[in-house]
Amino acid sequence: NQRNLSLVKQLGFNRIRTYYIKPDENHNDFLNYCCELNLSVEIGISNNLLESRDFVSIAKIVNSTKSFRCVKIYTVGNEYFGNTSDIIFGLDLIYSLDNSKYLMHSSIFDTGFHSAKKVYSALSRKSGILDKYIVSINMYFYNNKAESHGDVVQNVVMDFYNDTILRNSYLIISEFGNNSMNNGEQYNS
Repeated sequence: NQRNLSLVKQLGFNRIRTYYIKPDENHNDFLNYCCELNLSVEIGISNNLLESRDFVSIAKIVNSTKSFRCVKIYTVGNEYFGNTSDIIFGLDLIYSLDNSKYLMHSSIFDTGFHSAKKVYSALSRKSGILDKYIVSINMYFYNNKAESHGDVVQNVVMDFYNDTILRNSYLIISEFGNNSMNNGEQYNS
């Protein structure tokens, strides 16, 4: 609602991430108010739509949101452990429907950035799409003390940009936290 979005803006945030929006509902009021508040919006395409390859629902989401100036990024999947071809399907479809926005896959933080590299490598064979693609990694510091989190993030970023496949990509660490934080709290970028 408008009161909650106003509070988000007053707290100094400038972006809203939707995890899932229903394809058959009208989101114009929400998006118009985000435009009015100058909040950028990240539209999430859920894992279940990717796994089922639900072309119709994904197209409805993109076609109903792409004309709003506040919509900046489409996030395809969230910590998706399934087949990376489902992520590629979603990225290809969204890019074909709206190539003016950024694309992102919210990847898991796995050994050697395996998931992120697999998606990025597949996209590198496609014309134009990498210019709009951001690698996103969700990472959690399960056994690291809070005072070491900065060092951990710095090391991850160095490892990422030293990787021969990922070094020319854009990176966002979109979520980070640990399992000892209060109430399952996490930080979002």
